[in-house]
Amino acid sequence: MDWAWCRPPWDIVEYADMPVKTQHQHTLLRQLPAALSARMKADGLTQERLSQLLSIGQPQISRALAGRRKRLTEPMRALCRYANLMTEDQSANDMQAKLNALVQDLVGDSPPAAKMVENVLLSLAPALEALRSSRK
Repeated sequence: MDWAWCRPPWDIVEYADMPVKTQHQHTLLRQLPAALSARMKADGLTQERLSQLLSIGQPQISRALAGRRKRLTEPMRALCRYANLMTEDQSANDMQAKLNALVQDLVGDSPPAAKMVENVLLSLAPALEALRSSRK
């Protein structure tokens, strides 16, 4: 009996704490094992040494090399950046899209909520500017 009819379409299911996978994420996760292996070999690094350099657990690196990753988590993003699959700009763009969606969810169509979120964000401006200045 074919049970395909009762399997949920995992690519479009959205859990409360897990964003929907995008085609870009699928592509990165498919490319990660080969690119990561090649970069580690070129740099002469072991999984253990890479885990120390990137502050990522060695088991996560092992799973990434074996292609056993389903979500593009922050440790996987770090591995993608190391393997030259993702730039800091792409990571920043992903975060910006998440923040935009979060603000939209929080505010909805309520002007008072929009003003409150705006005030909170403006109060963070000095700290964010100091962080940006320290990176230069």
